[in-house]
Amino acid sequence: MQARYASLMIALLLPAFAFAAQVYEWKDASGKMHYSDRPPPGVDAKPTGMTTGKRSAPSSAPSAPLSVAPKSSQPPETPEQAQEREAQEEQSRQRAEVEQERAKTCESATRQLKMLESGQRAQTIGPNGEPVVLDDSGRQQAIQRAREVVMKTCQVPN
Repeated sequence: MQARYASLMIALLLPAFAFAAQVYEWKDASGKMHYSDRPPPGVDAKPTGMTTGKRSAPSSAPSAPLSVAPKSSQPPETPEQAQEREAQEEQSRQRAEVEQERAKTCESATRQLKMLESGQRAQTIGPNGEPVVLDDSGRQQAIQRAREVVMKTCQVPN
């Protein structure tokens, strides 16, 4: 079964290779480099060694040349620069994770504080894992703790 698919893929791709055309390069009067599979007549065009995906029929009219984007003026990145860039990206990722966790904690503490201040019946988990209803004193302590968490986590650091 796999051999049949492999032979089918080869049969489908084989015609594409037969139509490949040579790519030529040349400079125009202003010194700009151009690339095309059909150089204009009267121009010293040199083959690049690259091919296109489709061979064109020879023509006396030149095809629209491709312009080359200017090369970057920055030198290539050194291994040290790459390592420094990766370290900065890792620090940014870690800061984003910390910020996301801070925002989650702020949101949770804010919801808890609103619930406690609303006067709704509130429970907590006791030392043995059983639910314990908060009395007024326990509610005030929980409100104070929630306010402290909100103060710490909901302020955006500079």
